[in-house]
Amino acid sequence: MLASIESGALAAPRTDAPSGETDVPDMFRRLQDTEASEVAEILRATDLNTLSPIEAMNLLFSLKKRLST
Repeated sequence: MLASIESGALAAPRTDAPSGETDVPDMFRRLQDTEASEVAEILRATDLNTLSPIEAMNLLFSLKKRLST
């Protein structure tokens, strides 16, 4: 594995993207729209330290679904 890394055989980060464009999913590109602002506010208002694992998963699922529509 180390030999592969040192030889450069592993894929390098993408450098041919136009200025300002990266390999980020479309969902994250829309973070400035109204829906995304509401999702960000929900995350800010949520006390993540008090969520159970299933509550956290359900919250993420609902927020992702909200952004995907």
